[in-house]
Amino acid sequence: MLLDTYDFSTKLFRALECSTDEVMLLSAFIKVEALKKMNLDVTLKGRRVALISRWQKFDLMNGASDIEVYEYCKSNGWQFGINLNLHGKVYLIDRETVFLGSANLTSRGLQLGKVSNHEFGTYCQASVLDVKKIDEFIDNEVVWLDDSLFYRIKSDLSNNEVNKNVLTTEWSIELERSLVKSVTHLWSHELLFLSPSEILEDYSSKINRFLLHDLEILNLLPEDVSLESIAESFRKTRLYLWLIQSLTQKPLSFGALTAVLHESLLDSPKPYRSDVKKLVQNIFSWCGLLDDFQVTKPNYSSVLSVST
Repeated sequence: MLLDTYDFSTKLFRALECSTDEVMLLSAFIKVEALKKMNLDVTLKGRRVALISRWQKFDLMNGASDIEVYEYCKSNGWQFGINLNLHGKVYLIDRETVFLGSANLTSRGLQLGKVSNHEFGTYCQASVLDVKKIDEFIDNEVVWLDDSLFYRIKSDLSNNEVNKNVLTTEWSIELERSLVKSVTHLWSHELLFLSPSEILEDYSSKINRFLLHDLEILNLLPEDVSLESIAESFRKTRLYLWLIQSLTQKPLSFGALTAVLHESLLDSPKPYRSDVKKLVQNIFSWCGLLDDFQVTKPNYSSVLSVST
């Protein structure tokens, strides 16, 4: 049954009050005012509670989410986690009932103030598969905050206050790496199908599905493409993070990287090794854009390593 803002909020609050065990609250935006108005510190006393939010830097800068949420969670003994790509709003109660819809965990989203959004949502009994999907997302994609990581976030935000002439709406590269779960596996659709030079070509008359795919991976519009933009966007891909993780222990030759990538792909069936070789050729060309990597040829075979 489809619920409007009032009905969705009313049924969600009732379910939270009746919870007996575990509550998982996933919302792109979370405001501490909403948590206090819901009296969650009293309502959920004695339960295992975890909140997960997106926490992109611009979310905190423009007030879509509150940095105080972490301290509120900590004071109540709750976990607080981040997934920088979270867009969903999913509330799992006792691993039995799931609420989902458009409503963020904010006063406007849940009609906790004089002004509210027009939201829609629903709820249902959570199947074993539903709970498994949420568990897998949390295990593989969520970074749990501790005091050390929280203070690094606060420091990054404070730098904007100090240097108002050099405002940036994105986390520093070093911090963003800490806010993303280590990437040990990939799907082939997360790889780049074209080389940087192919993307930079004049493609106005030959836009194709490979180009559209790569621009989506890079989160770029055609008019925003430049050498600088694609290099910076490459740093934010899961492929880049996988490379950093894979090359941390030792440099990898072309053949070794091909074997590691083939083993890391989750596709079933896996792509042919010959196709993976073509993808690795692209990886070497992309890494050549950045100072983060070093490509050498000690024995006529290209070797990729992380720059020191």
